[in-house]
Amino acid sequence: MSKVVMVVNDTNFVWNLRREVLQKLISEGYKVTLITQVMNFKDKLEEMGCKIINVNTGMLRIATTLKSFLVCASTPFDASITITAESAAIS
Repeated sequence: MSKVVMVVNDTNFVWNLRREVLQKLISEGYKVTLITQVMNFKDKLEEMGCKIINVNTGMLRIATTLKSFLVCASTPFDASITITAESAAIS
């Protein structure tokens, strides 16, 4: 099974604005991991099949970025998707 990690601002953002992307990835057989600040919808996202790694986005950005990098580096993923309110990038 292919793996995808998404780094997003918070669970509200991903549920309200990227839920369809998650549903499509999961329906195509991807294992989806979200690195995000948990606010609302955690249970619904997990019921969809997402694994959630909680990060506090109120921390200094460098610390959040470093933690996200370490999590990603320790788990091989086939793709990573970083989504913020300002931009989106796929690598």
